[in-house]
Amino acid sequence: MAGTEAGEDTVELTRKFNTSDFIWFLKNWDLQGIRKRVEEIRNRFDSMMERVIKEHQEERMKRKKEGEDGEIKDLLDILLDIHEDDNSEIRLTKENIKAFILTHIARPSSRASSLTGRNSFTPSLWHIPP
Repeated sequence: MAGTEAGEDTVELTRKFNTSDFIWFLKNWDLQGIRKRVEEIRNRFDSMMERVIKEHQEERMKRKKEGEDGEIKDLLDILLDIHEDDNSEIRLTKENIKAFILTHIARPSSRASSLTGRNSFTPSLWHIPP
């Protein structure tokens, strides 16, 4: 799974000592390749999220056409409702939605999830059929 792999890579990178962060004259050099790897992970996450949002939007349009708009909504449905509502006081871009989701996936939602290394928030977010 791409999301899990990107998460594991992110955890690995946050544990590494980056000389460029501590030696000021090396800050523009990527001696260890960390900046490159962070960019790769960001791009993988971004493409995965774009795909998930697009699939979710297509499913929402399908439900609206079939008259099943009153179904239970998940977090992504609520964020997309705000994104699509031109009269909303809050303006959300797709980048805002991706950032919100990333912060909630990257941060353990409970003590149990931090002990097991799994995030209990993630399954309730997607509603992806098996």
